[in-house]
Amino acid sequence: MELLIGSVVAGVAVLIGVLVIVKRKALSKLMEGSQQARFGKTGTKLMGRPEPGYMVVVGLGAVLIGVAIAIVLLTR
Repeated sequence: MELLIGSVVAGVAVLIGVLVIVKRKALSKLMEGSQQARFGKTGTKLMGRPEPGYMVVVGLGAVLIGVAIAIVLLTR
């Protein structure tokens, strides 16, 4: 059971990471729009414009977490 649940979690983490990397521009625009809707122009000035490059870092982090889970499951 532990292997099954761990495999699902690892797969979902890798999938989310890949989707974040592929859809980084759309997610960046979504974040910018939600910041502006919530805080107005002040929010955009204070928080800055989310850049797609940072979304790649988040996506790579999720992929690495998924790979780490898979490695731990395989080496147990």
